[in-house]
Amino acid sequence: MNYNYPMTNTRSKPGLGLVEGEESSFESTRSISGNSGESPHSDKGLASVSQRGMDDMGESMMMTPEEKLTQYDSRAQAFADTQQFDACIQDVVRCVALTRLVYGDGHLKLAQAHVRLAKAYLQFKGWAVQAQEHSARASDLLPFCTPSSTSREDRVHILTCLLNIYLTQGRASLLLAKYPTSVFQQCMHNHNL
Repeated sequence: MNYNYPMTNTRSKPGLGLVEGEESSFESTRSISGNSGESPHSDKGLASVSQRGMDDMGESMMMTPEEKLTQYDSRAQAFADTQQFDACIQDVVRCVALTRLVYGDGHLKLAQAHVRLAKAYLQFKGWAVQAQEHSARASDLLPFCTPSSTSREDRVHILTCLLNIYLTQGRASLLLAKYPTSVFQQCMHNHNL
């Protein structure tokens, strides 16, 4: 059976930054390997594809989780830019898992990664239920993300994440035709803001 479904563009311009115009929360280095120009149907092309796959696997096994996180973050952004939304979402899911490994459960970057995944589900696929689930997970993580030193920069990152949570939840609620009353006020109260 062939499970390749056609992808539809559900947004006008690609990008997954936490705020429009803002860079991703992880380092942004774009290193996409190009195609060798060989036909994958020739014996030589198959050998080079197979060898390249083994090289990538070997390199991947030697990478630290931080390096893999940076790699998948860059790949997700590149996939978003080229409108390969399924691959983008797959890499953003990997980023969430790697962020949890690298930073732990109580870190702001994990909440930001969940918001990024929620936005990707909503913008690229129109999947409001998944977007609500991941934005709710990010909202649940925020009270544990409050740093001991509440510098201005830390507060800006927390408030930006909170804003993205509410924007994503609001857009998802509109798609689902659910309009919860005073959710914003309730969340603001829960986070002592």
